[in-house]
Amino acid sequence: RSKIPQVGKVLTRWSGQILETMDGLALIGADQPSNGKVYLISGDSGMGLTHGTLGGLLIADLLSQTPNPWAKLYDPHRFRWRAFLPYLRENLNTLWQYRNWFKTEESAMHRLQQGDGVIVQEGLHKVAQVRDENGEEQKLCAVCPHLGGLVQWNQGEKTWDCQCHGSRFSEKGEVINGPAREPLKAMV
Repeated sequence: RSKIPQVGKVLTRWSGQILETMDGLALIGADQPSNGKVYLISGDSGMGLTHGTLGGLLIADLLSQTPNPWAKLYDPHRFRWRAFLPYLRENLNTLWQYRNWFKTEESAMHRLQQGDGVIVQEGLHKVAQVRDENGEEQKLCAVCPHLGGLVQWNQGEKTWDCQCHGSRFSEKGEVINGPAREPLKAMV
């Protein structure tokens, strides 16, 4: 923008998340709790075009009850013993993220620049403070409504991210990505 001012201002931003499975294979097939009424394609590991094509073929066969040699390999409810250690490590890492409850920082609103956010301690509460691009201040409850992890400010995306289970929230607290279904609550 400094070299080509005609480009104009940024109107929107894009970001994505790559979902990885424990064994590196996508999840393609029936979601079992739905009794065959819901099918999914997920855990693409950044190969959405490949898995979208493969998933379309596989799910068409599953719906028409045509045998497919890939069905068992990509079954969303498969269990692989070799994935147990990575699964255990990921869950220990999730548990480790709850340590943030013991970190404290006094209010930093006076130091925040536009577009910055921070988690602070106010009495017994963890508060997510942000000064948006317009200079307006927001105070939100820093506790993720999913399972009580603390969100952290993602400077690059301008979002509040929960390191425990991956929920993401806008700087105003709206849910961008689950598993959280409820927004971050405003603090008064």
